[in-house]
Amino acid sequence: MSTIQWQDSYSVNKPEIDKQHQEWIAIYNRKHSVLLSGTPEAGNKVLKEMMDYTYYHFHQEEDLMRSFDFPGIVQHRRLHKDFDNLVYQQYRKVNERRGLVLNPEILAIIKEWLLNHILVEDIKYADYVKGAE
Repeated sequence: MSTIQWQDSYSVNKPEIDKQHQEWIAIYNRKHSVLLSGTPEAGNKVLKEMMDYTYYHFHQEEDLMRSFDFPGIVQHRRLHKDFDNLVYQQYRKVNERRGLVLNPEILAIIKEWLLNHILVEDIKYADYVKGAE
């Protein structure tokens, strides 16, 4: 499994959201490094960071969608909630089982979700916003 490098194809043409996506990728890359180091405490810290950033980023995106009356906001919000629950459940598992290190499977799931969400789901609202401006 590898880290994620920002590519222009990830851009939603909203500088603030692109910057947030870049930060999210940086958090993922830190998670990847923690997995390699095998430090449970650091893994828990990075999962907490991802949870906190997820909350912030999702609210920013949803505010943008609301401001443009994006018709797919309910479905998009559901995807956000599902991911939020996934990260929270992993955080609880790591926190409850002291010594448990993040496993490669959860990193692969998070990586796939992030890239698919940006390239497929976020592009939907970005195209809508672009047409509405």
